[in-house]
Amino acid sequence: MLDDADHWRILSRFQNVPHFDLEPRIHAKERESRKRIKDVRFMIIRLVLFNTAIFFLSGSGLAQPGEQLRHELRGVFLTTTNSLDWPQTLNKQEQQTSLRRIVEDMKRANLNTIFFQVRARGDAYFRSSFEPWAENLTGTLGADPGWDPLAFLLEEAHASGLEVHAWFNVYKIRGPVPPPPSLPQHPARAYPAWVVQYENDSWLDPGLPAVREYLVRVVSDLIRKYDVDGVCFDFIRYPGRDFPDEQTYRQFANGKERDDWRRDNINAFVREVHAAAARINPRLKLGAAPLGNYGGPLSAQPDTKTTQGSVGDFLQDSRAWLTNGWLDYLVPQVYWPLEFETRGPDFAHLVRLWMRGAEGRHIYIGIGAYKPEIAPQIPDQITATRMLGAHGQVFFRYEHVKEMRVFGDRYAQPASVPPMPWKAR
Repeated sequence: MLDDADHWRILSRFQNVPHFDLEPRIHAKERESRKRIKDVRFMIIRLVLFNTAIFFLSGSGLAQPGEQLRHELRGVFLTTTNSLDWPQTLNKQEQQTSLRRIVEDMKRANLNTIFFQVRARGDAYFRSSFEPWAENLTGTLGADPGWDPLAFLLEEAHASGLEVHAWFNVYKIRGPVPPPPSLPQHPARAYPAWVVQYENDSWLDPGLPAVREYLVRVVSDLIRKYDVDGVCFDFIRYPGRDFPDEQTYRQFANGKERDDWRRDNINAFVREVHAAAARINPRLKLGAAPLGNYGGPLSAQPDTKTTQGSVGDFLQDSRAWLTNGWLDYLVPQVYWPLEFETRGPDFAHLVRLWMRGAEGRHIYIGIGAYKPEIAPQIPDQITATRMLGAHGQVFFRYEHVKEMRVFGDRYAQPASVPPMPWKAR
């Protein structure tokens, strides 16, 4: 998942221009005129979205709401990195009270799924056999907090009818500050030869088979111990095409073209973790949160910009994960507004492209509630995802939706998580 500050760096790569120059330089009067046109277009599209939704979803003479309203995943990312959504306290009782309140608030707002960040940066908010307890729990990396946050949240959430998906950051394992000693050791200390520094962050090298084997063991340990409803992988990609892995490439590529080899490395992890999860718990839902632009045009306008997207720039072939049946769902991070400029990116256009590649699996659209230009559009973005056939929405992140008023009346009635018929086989 993008940290709040990471968004502009990623967006500028997608558009291949500096973030301060995303829009063309135009005369002030032309800019004002374009703004008026855009405001009118936005008013029109809101009317279209509203009236179409009323017709298809709640009116149209049906005795009950449409299927997508009876079954719709409505989720929130609960971010523990840097205590962004985690309680700003080291007191056990206060931490538990905060988690309990989050569950109560989500239940009251008719949300039904918590994506709980259990592995943020190579640390753990569960009792891991391989990695240390997170610093946010006690102030000391590896110190036993005297309770198990994941077990506690599972008990509270399941009692309220909410699902819990363990949100697992895969390859990005540390920021600029090296981890202190702990027991177990942080992977950056335990396996320094696996770690590559990239823009002041520590990343595990996806090209090393030992890294892949280790990560599968960590995930397997989690799903053996806990009755989580799903696991959602994030940072399941390379940080960029300039990632310094020349030595690994020479050792393991076996003549493959570099980008293909890198995509194969990520795919191999997904394939192997799928096989391990199927052996341990066949009903477990496996998913991932890829970057929001797979690759291609950024809007439906004829002169829109076309990019290589996540599959090209970050070697993240998320469509292959669905095509091969390795994952059950995706939560693409479509953190852009409903947009009517010719160059995009446009939220509705990108959602449409994700739905075309669903391969019969579920697509829950990630909505960037943290962005000021998106927050007032949230009700319309929910409507747009429904019209385009998505199976639900997931909001990044909890702090930005905790008042729950941002949804308007879109969640006035409760909904259950959509069933996955293939999981019953």
